[in-house]
Amino acid sequence: MSRGSGGPQSIGPSTSPAFTGSLNFRIRGEGAEDTARQLLELPNGLHFQKLVLLWDRKRDLWWNAELVTRCSHTLKSLDITTFCRTFVHICASANTLSLFPVGPESGSFNLSKVTKLRDVVFRPTWQTAEWITVALRTITPQHRDLRQISIYVSTPCDARTWRSAGETIHQQWLDLDRLLVQFWESRSIRLRVGCVGQGEKCQSMEYCIGRLLPEITKRGIVELVDPL
Repeated sequence: MSRGSGGPQSIGPSTSPAFTGSLNFRIRGEGAEDTARQLLELPNGLHFQKLVLLWDRKRDLWWNAELVTRCSHTLKSLDITTFCRTFVHICASANTLSLFPVGPESGSFNLSKVTKLRDVVFRPTWQTAEWITVALRTITPQHRDLRQISIYVSTPCDARTWRSAGETIHQQWLDLDRLLVQFWESRSIRLRVGCVGQGEKCQSMEYCIGRLLPEITKRGIVELVDPL
């Protein structure tokens, strides 16, 4: 704290800790943007090895994705939860890295620079599979340490809900299903999937996952787990 002609003034530190451990960033609402902005402005940068992120509003996607970008040189574990059903277009300005080449109707995290990534966890609603596929398609041959992909999904409680979801959502899950098969065949990636919020009307976990991701279930290449 210093005292100038205009009264007391706060002075931020010129340096910051290394921040090499884990960051659990699960803030919902208006506070998310301000908190993320303060983190991104730290003078020594961010060096987290694990990020646990929550994407609640469409404008939160940029801040969450930017946290991933800033930690791309150290990040080994990524855990993302989304409650947002609206996808956004990420526009990269001349002053930022162009790491988000996604279409106007979708949005996601570009993981192409996060080459030290060992495991990634996605926690989508059952209506939001597309952004996972977009993110996983940015994985490159340079991701030599990637060993595990986990998906903990909020499933529809009954077949009627799933049937009413529409062809678009069904196709998004089939696209993800095919991509996961490719990861297993080409990289021997361990696949772990679990259901969140199974109601009394819901069938077994295997039935629910088999409806969303039929090929990996039929092949027996997925480990069904209780969500953490």
